[in-house]
Amino acid sequence: MALSLLLGPSGSGKTTQLHEWLIREAEHRSAFQALLIVPEQFTMQTQKDLVSLHPRHSVTNIDILSFDRLAYRILGEQGVEGLTVLDDMGKLLVLRRAAAQCGRELALFGKNLDKAGFIDKIKSMLSELYQYRIGEAQLERLVLESGDEPLLKRKLEEILTLYRAFDKSMQEDTIPSERLFDVLCRLIPDSALIRESLVAFDGFTGFTPIQTRVIARLMELCGEVTVTLTLGEGEDPYVQDGEQKLFHLSKKTVADLTAKAQELSVDRGRDAFIAPGRRFQ
Repeated sequence: MALSLLLGPSGSGKTTQLHEWLIREAEHRSAFQALLIVPEQFTMQTQKDLVSLHPRHSVTNIDILSFDRLAYRILGEQGVEGLTVLDDMGKLLVLRRAAAQCGRELALFGKNLDKAGFIDKIKSMLSELYQYRIGEAQLERLVLESGDEPLLKRKLEEILTLYRAFDKSMQEDTIPSERLFDVLCRLIPDSALIRESLVAFDGFTGFTPIQTRVIARLMELCGEVTVTLTLGEGEDPYVQDGEQKLFHLSKKTVADLTAKAQELSVDRGRDAFIAPGRRFQ
């Protein structure tokens, strides 16, 4: 178990170096299996790039997945059936029904429920709450802490009401897509695919708390986890600076992953720093 970081400016060749390394390992290790996790919109392009780079134009032992596709792969491996995952349209329908049921409790939001786009905005807000693992307890605390701001307090109370109504409106075997990662975290320890694979993350500017939790579970079980991050030339990745700084998010991600590795007693591999300019030479 080890965590390694591949750091460098945009255009320095982090992705190309990662791809070349994965291909070399696949060529020289007979039992090699790798999972390359990229943002959803980059899966096809990454697959094309790897196939083009490979000397035999074949990548049978390197799987290119997004976080969602990784979750579904593990669900399929574990034989999980009967679980319904709501997409954006499904969440809108469930939320509209939930809002109608608790409409009398929504003094501020109630008059806007029929306005175009309002339910969609509420859906996006609930999605962010799930992604950042903000539940009823945290919302209740925020309500208590907003006592001097009556309008803010009322809005938070109605958000909490909608949150509870949305959860209550879903059937027992139905979850929003953001909670799929909670299921994934429970299944990862029993996954033979994960235990036998090297895992790499590329193309991300940062990770949400639930994504960081998934990475932590992978660090516990995989032989190696590698993450690429963009960082300016001369920047110290291990020194945090203000949120207004350009590479604050990358440095925060380095700090979060390093803290998780220490918490789980996961070894820290050697971080690599790539010199700038490869793409533009």
